[in-house]
Amino acid sequence: MKSEYCGYCFFNNVAVAAQHALDNKGVNRILIVDWDVHHGQATQQMFYDGPRVLYFSVHRYEHGAFWPNLRESDFHYIGSGAGKGFNVNVPLNQTKMGNADYLAIWHQLLLPLAYEFRPDLVLVSSGFDSALGDEKGEMEITPACYSHLTSSLMGLAQGKLAVVLEGGYCLKSLAEGAAVTLRTLLGDPCPSISKIDEPSLSIQESILSAIYVLRPFRKCLQFQGRFDVSKVGSKKEGTYFVPTVTFEGSDIKPTTFATRNCYPVQNRETIDQLDQRLDQLIKETSLAVPKHRLCFVYDERMASHRNVNEP
Repeated sequence: MKSEYCGYCFFNNVAVAAQHALDNKGVNRILIVDWDVHHGQATQQMFYDGPRVLYFSVHRYEHGAFWPNLRESDFHYIGSGAGKGFNVNVPLNQTKMGNADYLAIWHQLLLPLAYEFRPDLVLVSSGFDSALGDEKGEMEITPACYSHLTSSLMGLAQGKLAVVLEGGYCLKSLAEGAAVTLRTLLGDPCPSISKIDEPSLSIQESILSAIYVLRPFRKCLQFQGRFDVSKVGSKKEGTYFVPTVTFEGSDIKPTTFATRNCYPVQNRETIDQLDQRLDQLIKETSLAVPKHRLCFVYDERMASHRNVNEP
């Protein structure tokens, strides 16, 4: 927060960097993408009332049952005053969300919003605790997928993108994810990822809920006014998707937060299975770079082509 520590953080590096860029570097619009598995409530609070920072957070929420257990981490907190529509929360209400879920969030919601916003700078709160094998996050993004998430942001702000390392507690997954992200920033092609399945019904609902509340403020979402709700478990009103707000946390704010013995602990069998799966993914990941990035092919017969209408 502005005046106190929160979670494991002494300084909110991304928020401090964003404010510094706004105040001192002539930057007018900043996109902050937060893929850390925890909600960045302090970043949200810092820029909640203004239009210069578009804050986009994807985080484990479980309807408020997951830390930090705040109502304001849900999809309907979209900013206030001049900042309304500039705060985007995509809550993950189930564990084991994977590549398909995150790529759906990127392509259905984040990238349309980002291109409309036209940031001068992109900052990523890059916690790798949403990666496969992390016992705190319990999500399943494969390391190679982080390359694709990063690559899609490099087309914004003329490539001015900073990826700031935050959490990550499965060292093998953290190391591999950070390595492929760095390779992407250096210009290497994204490695292929395994077959993409249909996103989960839970993430479909989270995306549609965010679109529902943001649509009045965002031109890029105007064509998404009606949805086939036959597969989504929210209320129906004709063909309109109508989101519901469910909160399973507590409104009693604790005075202290535990930092030890407050997360699930993986048993040895689970650790071994995840380790084997990561080893296989790393083995299968091709880091090949094409020998020639640009080729020119010429056929001499092309020289005989001409416009028949020319003299």
